[in-house]
Amino acid sequence: MFEPERIEKLVELLQSTSGAHREAFAETDGSSPEWPQWFATEMQEALNEILGTELDQATIARLLDEADQEHLMTSPGREWPAYYAEFLIARAM
Repeated sequence: MFEPERIEKLVELLQSTSGAHREAFAETDGSSPEWPQWFATEMQEALNEILGTELDQATIARLLDEADQEHLMTSPGREWPAYYAEFLIARAM
């Protein structure tokens, strides 16, 4: 799989997981301090398939948290799904 295709698939996965998260946490307007773990649980199987890896949920949650922190510090104006997708590819493979 070419990188652009992998990035596109990850962006789609992140966006769909984000939508599911907003629905699950509608009472708090999508806010959840444990969102990286929630995302990791929801995304693990599909993420590992896209990346060709065997990451556990704790590692995925850590990577998502790191992506969030780095995104906020270095590229806050950039759309987060693309940033996270590139971050995950760079760190998880």
